[in-house]
Parts: sequence; structure tokens; C-alpha cells
Amino acid sequence: IIDLRSAGVLLNEVSVPVPPPSPNGQVYVTTSLAAGTALTMVNRSDETAIIDVEFTPNGGADPVKRSFTLLGHAQLSGFLYASPFNIPVDQVGTLIYLSSTPLSTIALNAGSGKNVYQPIIDFGRANTNPITIPQFADGGGWSGVITLVNPTTETISGEIRFFKAGLPGEPGMPANMTTDNGTASVF
Repeated sequence: IIDLRSAGVLLNEVSVPVPPPSPNGQVYVTTSLAAGTALTMVNRSDETAIIDVEFTPNGGADPVKRSFTLLGHAQLSGFLYASPFNIPVDQVGTLIYLSSTPLSTIALNAGSGKNVYQPIIDFGRANTNPITIPQFADGGGWSGVITLVNPTTETISGEIRFFKAGLPGEPGMPANMTTDNGTASVF
């Protein structure tokens, strides 16, 4: 659990699953100065990791490619607009990394008084089974964002279903959500 505090006052908490080491990953990111994505990479091996990063902005602009190294048993943490990533500011898109050794990597969308965990997709462990997003916010002044990232270069399809919490031991009931595509419980 990561706390964001200002003058000792808790502003935000986010729980982050411990990621298994992987030599690759893909994550949806932003490089805004106000609320950009920060990456932490940990090299748990004895070997120096050679890391290639490719950022592809939304809208089809040319990718930005970077390469750097991370010594064995070292870590780096920083916003994507800073070194060693140096992705241009105010961009939104997909970041892919490839490493010569497996890394434990965590992504957070940070800033503006919040930290939001950004899941990183491991190409070798793509899940084709249904998954559950255990919590989301909608209503009462709260809203949530669910970002689906296609880990392939092919068009994929599927559906997402929203449910309200049920009584203990009972299934949830369908919950209508309003999105850019209308209001429904299944999209």
C-alpha cells in the first residue's frame, strides 16, 4: 500500500499488487506535468539489464524510442517525461518495455493529490479468461476510469459487465453505467 501525504496529512492510498518479474510489459500512460505516469523498475538479478522502451502516442504519431541500462540489484523510479525515459510532455499513449533480464515494474498515474495503479500487461501472460475488477466508483461525486489495453497488434473484441454489490453470499445485480457510448450494464 502506497500513501501520498502532504504535511503529514493522508491525501490518497493505493494498493499495488506485487508484480512477478517479467522481461517485457505494456502500459497505457500519460506524460502530463500535473498528473503523469511514473514507473518503478527493479532489477532483482545479478546482471545489468539492457532496457528498450517504445512510447506510441495516441493518434498514430511516430513512436519515441529510448534505451538505457539498470545495474543488477538496482532500481529506478521516475516520471516518464524525466530521465531515463525522456518522453515528450503532454502525451497520452502506450509504453512498451523490453529488458534483457526480468524486471519487477510498477506504474502509477501520480499527481494532483492522487496515486492510481496502472496495470502492466506481460506479453507472455496475456489472459483470455474473464477477470473481475473488484471495485470502481460511480456516483455521489465519484467517478472511475477503466482503461482496456490491447496487448496485440490485431483487433480484439469482448465485453465488459458492471454489477452492484449484492448481499454477502449473493451475486451482484447488473448496474447501469453511463459512458461515451451510452448507458447500459454491458458494453
